[in-house]
This record gives sequence, C-alpha cells and structure tokens, in this order.
Amino acid sequence: MKYLSIGLLFASAFAEYDETQKVGFVTPEELADKDLDPLDLSPKYRRRLGYMGTQYAGGCDHGFAEDGSNFEADFCDLMERTHEAEAVQELAKTALGECEEDQPKIIFMKRFSSDTTSPHDLSWVYITDTPHKAFNGMVDFLRDQHMIIDDNHPLEFSYTYKTRDGKSRKMIVKNDMDLWSAIQLQMDYAVTELHVYIATIAPSSQPTTGHPSLSPTKSQSPSVSPTSSIDSLYMPEEATVWVNSVLKKQKNMKIGTLLYRASKHGKAASYFHKQVDGKGRHLCMFKRSKVDNNQIFGSFSDISWASSGGYGYCSGCFIWLYDDGTYKQFVSKADRYKQYAVYRTSGYGPCFGGGHDFCVNSPSTPYGYTNWGHSYTSPKGSTYYIGGSSTFYMTDWECYTVVS
Repeated sequence: MKYLSIGLLFASAFAEYDETQKVGFVTPEELADKDLDPLDLSPKYRRRLGYMGTQYAGGCDHGFAEDGSNFEADFCDLMERTHEAEAVQELAKTALGECEEDQPKIIFMKRFSSDTTSPHDLSWVYITDTPHKAFNGMVDFLRDQHMIIDDNHPLEFSYTYKTRDGKSRKMIVKNDMDLWSAIQLQMDYAVTELHVYIATIAPSSQPTTGHPSLSPTKSQSPSVSPTSSIDSLYMPEEATVWVNSVLKKQKNMKIGTLLYRASKHGKAASYFHKQVDGKGRHLCMFKRSKVDNNQIFGSFSDISWASSGGYGYCSGCFIWLYDDGTYKQFVSKADRYKQYAVYRTSGYGPCFGGGHDFCVNSPSTPYGYTNWGHSYTSPKGSTYYIGGSSTFYMTDWECYTVVS
C-alpha cells in the first residue's frame, strides 16, 4: 500500500489531466487485472492514473466515461480496491498503534538556462530516504548523471517559493539544512523542485559554445547561446551574458580575466587593492548572503583603482543590478555630483557616489551598504537600498578585467 500511495502522489506532480483523453491511460487488460499494482504500469499510464486517483480519491464519479467503453467500470473498480486497502491499513494502525512511516522524498532538479534548445538542459529526479542529510548524495548523483559536468564545475541549487503575502522568493540550497528546509516548505506535496545552475568554467568532453573553438570554454566567434567564459563561482550564466551585453553596448568591451576573489585572495581591503589597483578598467560583482533570494549586483570602473585619492570624477563608471528581488537588469551612471563618482581609499573596497550610493566599506567582514540615488540614478528614482536593506553582507565577491 505504501508503494501505491507513493506512485499516485509522485505521478500527480508531473502530469495534467487532459479531458480529451479519458480513454487509453491504461489498457483494458491492465485494468481488468485484479492484482494490478500501479507501479507495474508503464510510466506514462502511471502518471495519468495517478493524477486521476488524486482527483477522484474518496469516491468514483459514475458517468465519468461517456464513450460507451468499460473504462469507467474498470477505473472505478481499481479506485475502490485502492480505498479498501487504505482502510485496512488504517485499521491496522489503530489496532497496533500509530506508526509513522518515513516516505522517500522526491527531488526534481531542473537546469536553469536561457537557452531552451541546448541538448544538455536536462532534468533529473533524485529519491532519498534520508532527506535531512541528502545534499551531498544529491550533488554526487547529479555529477554522475550529467553528460558534461565534472567535479570542477561549480553547481548552484535554488528553491523558489511564495511567502504569505504572495511574493516569490528564492532560497539558495547549499547544504543539508537548506535542502531539508526546502523539503519542509514543500511538505504538502510529494515532490520538491530545485533549479540547477551549472557554470561551464572547465573544458568539457563536448563543445559548450555554438561553434567549436580552440579553447572549449571560450568562443572565437559569437555563439548561439553565449556560455560563461569567466571562472566565476557565483555569477549565473544568464547574469554573465547580460553584463557582457551592457559592456558591449556602452563600451564595446567584455568581461576579461579574474583579478580578485575574496575567498581566494583574502578578504581584507589590502588584498583587494593588491590585486586590483593600477590594473585599469575593471568590473566587480557581488553575491549577497543572509537573504532568501538570489541577489546579484556590481560595479564598473572606467578608471584604474587606487589606495588613495578620495573622491574623483568618472564619466564612464556605472553601478549595475542584475536582480535583487524587486528590480532586475538595471544600470545607472552618475547623473549629478559627478565629482563624487568614485571614492578610493586604502580601507575600502569599491566605492561609488557621494552618498555613498554603493560602497564596500568593510571588505574583511565582508559587507557594504547602499544609499543609491545621491550621485547615481536609482531604479526607484529616489533613494533606494538594494534588496530593501541599506547594509548588505556577501557570500563572496569578485573583480575582473574588462577587455575589447
């Protein structure tokens, strides 16, 4: 009985009932079999039957089939046998004492990509009996199953849910606790759906660009779907593509090589300055932590950075916002008080505007703050705090060269 329930619930999550296909979900021979176990049916039939079972549980609606076939009688008979078995199970629990059964949890992983034609954009189903400590097993399973990724490809899992006010939120799943939380949020359903971001930063067994190139991850010509040629650990491919489109439009340039990563080179401001100062134009990107959605934003400096100099003018500098849960894909330059466009000092990281509009004032923590709207136009048109809070903590942050 346990497997019947799992089969019905699992199936219902993936199929929608089509009123034009009432007949043909299962064969007459299968339905006439009094020893039928839904798990013995083919997956397609099982999905159909499972959905119908959830819709008509508690009673069979006679008159369901109107084409003169025996489908109605066979289906109703199967459902009645199902409910009888469930009743026996409940009686046994009552007589012997309630015994909680730990049902396996089903995790549906779907690769998130802007390229819907890619042959590598697959979906996977992972089933676990130990959902409270399943994260590492899930990751190992995905690496074994996927045709192009290996242990060098960073993976990012996210779970999207709605809060009580109806707003969609995104939670990054990076350990057992996060995964268990996602499963608990989805506890009324048999399946928990995760989005998977796969960074193509390492050479793969097959070309990942539209045109095979000398370097597997760096195309010599525009590809059908640009793949991330940078080795960012946190920047989703879609965000990289968008930032590169902004750079191309405004400066006819693109993201180059890594200059600095806090988790690699050190968090203190001195490490940032050692890696970035005097290196010319550069772009920095930040992934926010301690939030339940995937907030990514950053800055572009059209001039070299330095450990001194204070406020300075920069007509080509801009602040960019890929997504903070409220606004998406927004770019702004200094439109007033341009003499305060940048602020360079040894104790800070990137700092822009006289407010400051955007500033990493404590790289070692690491955190920064925003007061967007002083020198740079904010997405709101007035003072705006990224993500709704002036202070932002970071999972990590990176800076890259910008090249023609």
